[in-house]
Amino acid sequence: QFGLDCVEKVEEREIDDALIEQLPLGYSKDNLVLPKSLDRDLDVLHVLAGDPLRVLDIDDLSRIYNAEVEITLVPADLLLELVNRIYSKRIKDVDLEKKQ
Repeated sequence: QFGLDCVEKVEEREIDDALIEQLPLGYSKDNLVLPKSLDRDLDVLHVLAGDPLRVLDIDDLSRIYNAEVEITLVPADLLLELVNRIYSKRIKDVDLEKKQ
């Protein structure tokens, strides 16, 4: 679709946790986007997206991370599942830090 890369599977370890800290869970779920990695040398943010037509949302990510955005399409249901796992893990990690 639209000449974009498409994947059917993404591992949690491929997602840079530091990028998740800057993006609220609701935004990620509502807009079907998840930042994957950031190449600071090239100023390119690699984003997983469930809907490539959400151009304004993708432009928001470019401003948030101050980088050009490169999109990889992921089936929406897979992306939502990944978002839920990533953010749930992050919440658990924060809770553990608070207990220590």
